Order: sequence, then C-alpha cells, then structure tokens
Amino acid sequence: MPLDLGGGGDFNDVRWMAQDRTWRADGEDVDLKMAVFDLLHIKTGWISFAQGMAPEVVWDNGAKQPRPHTDAEWKRGFEVAVYAPKTFGDEAPRTFMTSATGACMGLQALYVEFEAQRDGKDGQVPLCKFSGGESIKVGKGSTSIPQLSISKWIERPDALKNRAAEAPGVAAVEEEDDAEF
Repeated sequence: MPLDLGGGGDFNDVRWMAQDRTWRADGEDVDLKMAVFDLLHIKTGWISFAQGMAPEVVWDNGAKQPRPHTDAEWKRGFEVAVYAPKTFGDEAPRTFMTSATGACMGLQALYVEFEAQRDGKDGQVPLCKFSGGESIKVGKGSTSIPQLSISKWIERPDALKNRAAEAPGVAAVEEEDDAEF
C-alpha cells in the first residue's frame, strides 16, 4: 500500500481570526472561552508565511536573532501550545503560531501578566480567559486584539507535561481534574 503523503497532515492548530474576532481550531470556528496557554514554553522569532507553503521559522532560542537574509517576507511572531480539551473535543494541545499584529499584541499583553504573576507557581500554568476582541487602527489598516487574561493558575495538565520535561528547572506535577474548561 503506498504512503499517503499528500496535503494536510496531523498538524493541530488554533488561529485568531482578527477580522471576525473569533478563534478557529483545525479549520473550524470554536468558542474558546477558557484555555491554558503554555507561556513558559513560548517560542519567539522570525516567521515567514508563504501562500500554500509550510511556514519558515528562525526561533530566538534565548537571544533575539537578526532578521533572516532571504527573499521571503519575515515578521516577528510566536508559537505557543494552547490546551482546551472541552473546546477542542480531545486532549491534544493545539499550536498557536502567528506573526499577525493583533494576535501578537494580545499575546504580549498576556505575557506581561504572566511574568508579573509567575513567581512561586512552579509546576503550574495559567488558565486564561478570552473576553472578546478589541478593534484598533494599525497604520493604514485595522485589526483586532484578542483580550486574554489569567483567570487562575492550575497544575500542568498531563498533555503539556512533555513540554515541562524539556524545560530545565521545571518539575512535572500531578494534575487535579479541573472542570472549568
């Protein structure tokens, strides 16, 4: 039997749809109200999205990298795991990767809150609340910023523990069942 290597694949993603001020996961609109954003393991760097191609990335890996010298259009962006089993219908975290201005602004604001609160939260991750999108003017156009805030801190879910094992100095902790999301 031949290999089926055409199109798609097993990439689970979540996207902020700025024009509609909604979330989309695996190609479908979702009502994402609460989710864990694994900000301890966020990646930042340069991303180039070309039509019909997999994104090219140059991650910072601890130090901001210079803009790649290629013909591609590169923008600063991020990648973060998002975990919301009730919203997504399964235990698999989704990957949120973008260089879109509004999404980057929303995640930057959430990260500032994360940094201010994270001391003493070893083994925990922020359970974040989405409260809508704020429309703003940017240059000659407009976008919307996802309004995210930390609702509370919970023990790292099992589905995210592999990421914890990869990070130095972060202990994996057993999770209690949390019925909120």
